[in-house]
Amino acid sequence: MAEVLGLTTARDVWVALENSFSHISKTRELRIKDDLQLIKRGTRNVTEYSRSFKMSLTPLPAFKDLVPKAESFEIFQKSLGSSPVSSAAFTTTKGSFNPSRGGSNSKSRRSRGGYNGGHNHGRGKRGSYIPRCQICKTEGHTVDRCRNRYERTDPTTQLAEAFTTSCSLSHGSASDWFTDTGTSAHMTSDPSQLDKVEPYHGKDCVIVGNGASLPITHTGTLTSLSNLKLLDVLVVPRLTKNLLSISKLTSDFPLSVTFSRDNFVVQNRLTGTAVATAISGIVLYLFYIILSNHPCCRSTVLLANFRYRLRTSSSTADPQSNISHLVFGIASSANTWKNKRPYIEAWWQPNKTQGFVFFDRAPADHESQQWPPSSPPFRVSRDTSRYKEYNRHPNPHAIRMARVVLELFRELNKGVRWYVMADDDTVFFVDNLVEVLARYDHNKYFYIGSNSDCVASNFDHSFGMAFGGAGYALSYPLAQALVKNLDVCIKRYPALYGSDHIVQSCIADLGVSLTQEKGFHQIDLHGDISGLLSALPQSPSVSLHHLDAVDPIFPFIQNRHASLNHLMEAAKVDQSRLLQHIICYHKQNNWSISISWGYSAYIYEKIYPPSILHRPLQTFIPWKKSAKPPFMFNTRPLPSNDPCELAPHVFFFEAIDKTTTKGIDQIVTSYVRRSSPRRSVACSSSSNGSHYVDFISKIQVFSPATKHGEAGNRRECCEILHVADKHNFSEVQIRACMKDEIVA
Repeated sequence: MAEVLGLTTARDVWVALENSFSHISKTRELRIKDDLQLIKRGTRNVTEYSRSFKMSLTPLPAFKDLVPKAESFEIFQKSLGSSPVSSAAFTTTKGSFNPSRGGSNSKSRRSRGGYNGGHNHGRGKRGSYIPRCQICKTEGHTVDRCRNRYERTDPTTQLAEAFTTSCSLSHGSASDWFTDTGTSAHMTSDPSQLDKVEPYHGKDCVIVGNGASLPITHTGTLTSLSNLKLLDVLVVPRLTKNLLSISKLTSDFPLSVTFSRDNFVVQNRLTGTAVATAISGIVLYLFYIILSNHPCCRSTVLLANFRYRLRTSSSTADPQSNISHLVFGIASSANTWKNKRPYIEAWWQPNKTQGFVFFDRAPADHESQQWPPSSPPFRVSRDTSRYKEYNRHPNPHAIRMARVVLELFRELNKGVRWYVMADDDTVFFVDNLVEVLARYDHNKYFYIGSNSDCVASNFDHSFGMAFGGAGYALSYPLAQALVKNLDVCIKRYPALYGSDHIVQSCIADLGVSLTQEKGFHQIDLHGDISGLLSALPQSPSVSLHHLDAVDPIFPFIQNRHASLNHLMEAAKVDQSRLLQHIICYHKQNNWSISISWGYSAYIYEKIYPPSILHRPLQTFIPWKKSAKPPFMFNTRPLPSNDPCELAPHVFFFEAIDKTTTKGIDQIVTSYVRRSSPRRSVACSSSSNGSHYVDFISKIQVFSPATKHGEAGNRRECCEILHVADKHNFSEVQIRACMKDEIVA
């Protein structure tokens, strides 16, 4: 035997065997206690039952002291239900114990309830004593006569069942597999489901929350579960549910599991395609299995850590923020509303988003009586002309706009977590906004937004200020503290010109600094911003501003509002990828492909590293021409006379659709060339023309139908599926980047 190899004395041999096979440990004690509690008396008399109980207590001499005598006697007494006996029945055989201090002669010992242990000579009659059943809790009968006696569920079975998470990969049958986010191994009680079943000879076992240990009898592999393969499945006969370990599954294969409100999806991490989907239950459990480094036979014990979370519980943990927790305050004026209204209606969702547009005066009578349901309801800002300090302010309009947060807070404050302030030409991508704000604790002070794109604007106002045109968000506690003394604070800063600068200064007085989120885009630029939108910073796109101060965002659509609505077609399908920058290469043709999802696709006839392609092409002009440096980010100059120097072939978003390929749902976006090819000669000389791009007229991009889970953390990757031929279009597949994958 391997356990005794190299040992030279008999004592060493016996000690080694004891350590290997006696299982004297706290874990073994828990297991014996568990087994004792499951023993049923049935129809046996007390003496027979006592003998059986003690055999379970001490199957080997080495275990005689594992369970304290008094404790085991207490378990024995409880197992008798409402028919208790004295310790004599437990001490009738040699070597048994008597936990009571007195002698073991039960003939003279009475119970307090009038029951005589041993022989009954007529003393201690029941009289008026009415028994009460310990099972059904009713009076008039004892446990042995209870009709519910044999309907009780094994407590260990109940606990094992409780540990299963209600997320099934099947359809309610006995072969359902329930995902478990804590266990490190797959487990089942039915070996017939498995392939290549082998007996388990190890020392591991499963320990659950009450200390009960569940033995492992076999191991095997499962290949018949949807599109999944489960390796090293443990057979645990006393389980009532099949458990699928998330950590084991994602360690064995390149898979990821995404849980949402109503379901969960198993995806291939390499391709982003869905492998399996299932309905998610209400409760999520964490369950731990003891592995070989914590064997059940050792003195070190790892007890199950049993925790659960109810989504609908009244616990102190708040559910994740959603759109119902946001309130919008939009500063506008009666004069500009007609032209700015389409920007708001492009993103406003009636009966879903909540908030108000604040005007300087009431709209015309016909406008107020026939207020469009597609627009937010309006309020008229309070008249502050009676405040002399306000009248002397260089920009009274800024005071009115700064006070919007105060008036909004007074209107809506129940159930609100975030107050989002904006201008009437701010365009929000609401799903992304909710996603970003949900990362922050709304119970704390947070002031979230972004700077201007223009260095001079930040310098003139503050680099620590959230520009109001891009929008900014205030957590409820911060908004509450701000509005208490806002009027006093406004008077304290009479020289500040902009409303957002006033608000930032008052927030700074509360000791709160700006939390930067790059997805808020002020766009203090002029001209064609297609270069910027094709290479935005790596962050979920939350807002766009000043769209009336720049060219239409799609050059081939001359109406600004129609151009915005075209972008919103992609936003309605998948905001998580909207304007997200994706880069891949076709090195056989020496191509660099740069995609801004839902907006544009660029092909360069040269390999450029991501560090270059992340810089926007400077198709735009500065907000302030004299400012140097003009921008808060690096740019690439427009191509020189050499058409191959950084000059891309540009394709703009045309259409979006959904498709299913081999059972996998995907989104297809199409990008078309909107201008004639630049030239008829490839940038690099090649006899076979392998670098030639001009014949491509359309690019189709396939992306997963699921949300981009790492938006703002890591860019996605892509692959060229098809290079254009006689059909003049190419295909690109977006996928999740592999671990440590280098894109260059």
